[in-house]
Amino acid sequence: MKLAALSLVLPCALAFLPPPASFVRPASQTALPARVSVFFGTVTGTTQEAANMIIDELFVQGVDCHPEAVCVDDILGSLAPAFAAHDTIICGAPSYHNMRGVADAEQTGTSWDNVLNHDLLCNNECNLDDDAVKRVLRGKRIACFGSGDQVNYPEDFCNAVGELHSVFSSLGAYMFGSMPLDGYSFSKSAAVKESRANRGGRNMESCGLLLDNESQPDLTYARVKAWVKKLVRDGFFAAPDGEQPPGLASAGA
Repeated sequence: MKLAALSLVLPCALAFLPPPASFVRPASQTALPARVSVFFGTVTGTTQEAANMIIDELFVQGVDCHPEAVCVDDILGSLAPAFAAHDTIICGAPSYHNMRGVADAEQTGTSWDNVLNHDLLCNNECNLDDDAVKRVLRGKRIACFGSGDQVNYPEDFCNAVGELHSVFSSLGAYMFGSMPLDGYSFSKSAAVKESRANRGGRNMESCGLLLDNESQPDLTYARVKAWVKKLVRDGFFAAPDGEQPPGLASAGA
């Protein structure tokens, strides 16, 4: 498979959700050392707000991460160097176009659509094949989050989270970030998977952080805090090099 260009789709929205007034983001902390970065795509600014909230909570939890979230629409050319520079990656995508009648190639309205269509990490000046892409992502620890609207699109809620999860997992990344489905009202989502802890049963969970700032904005902050704390507990940020982190899901697992 020849990997196509990662184009500049839209400039990222300038929206920023400020942390609580009492919180001051430190320059760096090293209690849980990891080369961590948050990547996001956005259309309305909602996913960027969530990305900034996640970074604030990472610092609260003592995680040494890049202090600014990276918008994938602002990266010209290959994503490979940016991904290769980090051991631990958090990816956020809106499910802005996940509705009937919209082509699969435009699921998020951002450069993540290239990822969802397997035209991954490369511009037209490089020629990475599938094996080269797998070498970039193999062993990376990745967690996904996203925003959606479960009231107006109850059968497509946060689909992009599940689709990103599937693509990265198929390329050899260790996937983290599953959460229980308590408190949601949607009927269907590509982000819902069978719980790995309950094989043989029908217990289901999300494969990432699902946010709904349209109908449940009051739950966003609590959901972000709970998700980041779970990532810390699961060893997402602290797994030693060369060891398989606990709680992982990867291709073939």
